[in-house]
Amino acid sequence: MRKSFFILSIPFLFLACAKQSYKVTNIVHPANKSIDASIEADKEIEAFILPFKEKMDGEMNKILTYAKIDLPKDGFNSPLANFNCDMILEEANFIYEKRHGKKIDLCLLNWGGMRRAFGKGDLTLKNAYELMPFDNMAWVVTMKGKDLEPMVNYLSESDFGHPIAGMTFSPFDFKSLKINGKPVDVNATYTIVTNDFLLNGGDKMTFFNAAESKEDLDIKLRDMIIDHFTKNDTLKINTDKRILK
Repeated sequence: MRKSFFILSIPFLFLACAKQSYKVTNIVHPANKSIDASIEADKEIEAFILPFKEKMDGEMNKILTYAKIDLPKDGFNSPLANFNCDMILEEANFIYEKRHGKKIDLCLLNWGGMRRAFGKGDLTLKNAYELMPFDNMAWVVTMKGKDLEPMVNYLSESDFGHPIAGMTFSPFDFKSLKINGKPVDVNATYTIVTNDFLLNGGDKMTFFNAAESKEDLDIKLRDMIIDHFTKNDTLKINTDKRILK
């Protein structure tokens, strides 16, 4: 009798273990809750994070340097664009000269990479993060002089004054290009410090595809900015025109 019961139970066991399918018949959308000042803060959580916040605020608000003039972002040859590239070129050369015994020729960054402008006055660690909140890395590319013509055309066509250093040119006139004060040699090779975003075609800077070699400096642009701010109690800002419009 027990054996017969066991055999008869087998089909029911399979049915019980069979995968069941479900179908959504109704969706109830909860009411949206705005996150605003009407929501009361949790006092216990506030008390817990307060010491960490105060310590962080103290670090971020530490004054690192001083700007003697306003640093607006907009326009061609803006003081912020010039300073940004001059600063990165200088800091990159500390690393590059130790490795290779020679300097980098140029710096090219992008207008959109500068995330805010600054007025005359003190600049803090927080300001360095505000200027460059991204974790972009510094890279050096080597390119033939002849392959810089697409770069000049790109900068000429742009609606923005992208930061450049070590070079001057008149828009759409490749022959006017001067690198460190000398006319470009189409057969020579030049080194350019930029960031990984642009190196990989960001902002449509595809001319970097012609690079003969690429070298990672293994440092974030933001850390270079912080280093520069820390080493210079007053910033040196060169307002000379690079794009000769």
